[in-house]
Amino acid sequence: MPALAESYLKYETAQIDHREATHTLKHSSVMFTRDGILQGGGVGCNLALLWDSLKVSELLHLASVPINATATAICGFAFSLGCGALHIVAGALRWHDGLKKLAAASGALKAIENAKEGLKEAKESQQAALANASRVAESLLAHAERNEVKAQDDAKNQIRVGKWRIAYGTAAMAVGGISLALFLVVGGVSTGGILFGIIGGLALAGWALFAGIRNRNSAKSIQAAIDKDNNNPVASREGASEGNDLPTLDDVIDEAVRLLDRAAESDPDARKLVKHTLKRIGLTREDLWPLRFSSPDPAVKGPVVEELKIKIRNLVDGDGARLAAEKKGASVPQKKPVPVADPVAVAM
Repeated sequence: MPALAESYLKYETAQIDHREATHTLKHSSVMFTRDGILQGGGVGCNLALLWDSLKVSELLHLASVPINATATAICGFAFSLGCGALHIVAGALRWHDGLKKLAAASGALKAIENAKEGLKEAKESQQAALANASRVAESLLAHAERNEVKAQDDAKNQIRVGKWRIAYGTAAMAVGGISLALFLVVGGVSTGGILFGIIGGLALAGWALFAGIRNRNSAKSIQAAIDKDNNNPVASREGASEGNDLPTLDDVIDEAVRLLDRAAESDPDARKLVKHTLKRIGLTREDLWPLRFSSPDPAVKGPVVEELKIKIRNLVDGDGARLAAEKKGASVPQKKPVPVADPVAVAM
């Protein structure tokens, strides 16, 4: 039993990590193809043309390998066009993911508001024994709401970056296409081709500057968070209060699991209040079954408790509430038009 409980904990943790890895792999594959294969091929073609035009082989007394300048130049333009196309694909993926995340975060916030309303109704007739459970439920919802607001901001940023990437990819393809057309028409490098090459270089420099500034700001924000945690041991725990009296997320989750545990002899009404609050934002009955039917043996119950804590944390500080909102939206049956019956002729 202890081994099964430990394996179950690892399985639940791996499920959360798998979603993150799948999302990362999708974007990394496009980025590798664009920056590794296509951009590398384009750079190789340009270097080959430069090497041949400057006669570097003769200067270094190396064996020269003749190249077809026209074919090499066309390949270079083709690689550039493909690179621009993948910029559009990457931008479309980011835009789509941003829209999806924004819709899910909005659905999660709506569920949180409904949970607040339900908690408000329960508090109107609450007893003194439910005061602690109400505070725990309110704190969980407050952490969840703050998490979803951050998710909305991140989604809007993804949409904005996706639009910029699509615009850059479109511009890069236009410049590459016009340069290739001029090369084919003129039969070589022309003044127009040089001009469009300069425009393409400026566009590339602008995008590189934009990406550099964005990555630098992201690195600064991460470093600031690390410095804040190092300078404030109390705030180093996830979910620490930021200028308010909101309890830390670790403490809230610990108390919530204690109230949900029947073996802890918690008040049934308090357990019901916390359970229904979590169920409104995505927790299921199946999520609670392992704790309910777990053996009292600490070696078995320990991993089960940790597994439930992971689920609650992912619900209020991860993507759990958003996934629940997506599933709820997908499970709502679409209203189908009622077919109109054909008129029936009645024999007289």
